[in-house]
Amino acid sequence: MLKESRNIEVRNSFFNLRYPFWHDDTLKISGSEMTENCRAALWYTSNAVIRDTKLHGIKALRECADIRIENSDIISQEFGWSVRGIVMKDTRAVSEYFMMRSERLEFDNVTLDGKYSFQYITDSVFENMNY
Repeated sequence: MLKESRNIEVRNSFFNLRYPFWHDDTLKISGSEMTENCRAALWYTSNAVIRDTKLHGIKALRECADIRIENSDIISQEFGWSVRGIVMKDTRAVSEYFMMRSERLEFDNVTLDGKYSFQYITDSVFENMNY
């Protein structure tokens, strides 16, 4: 949908399609929903803020950098592979292989239900986590 876009703001939107945000820079998403059919929602994206959003499709975040996620709900297998500079706050996540091969993660008040999470991560800080 939005490929190689810059300075985009998406509010109160519903996504039921594959690959909506790839190679985007300076992206804001709020009050939105990405369904289980929304495969690989954000790939190769940088400088994004995601708030009050449901990320429910497989592989929702991959090879992204400098992403802030707040007050969101994640149900996504293979979420957050090979990402850098992810800040996550007040969020719930259900995932397998969550944040594999990632670096510079900062999590605060995140509830995680996952298998095989945080494999091969570096330089990360976790506060107030709930497993």
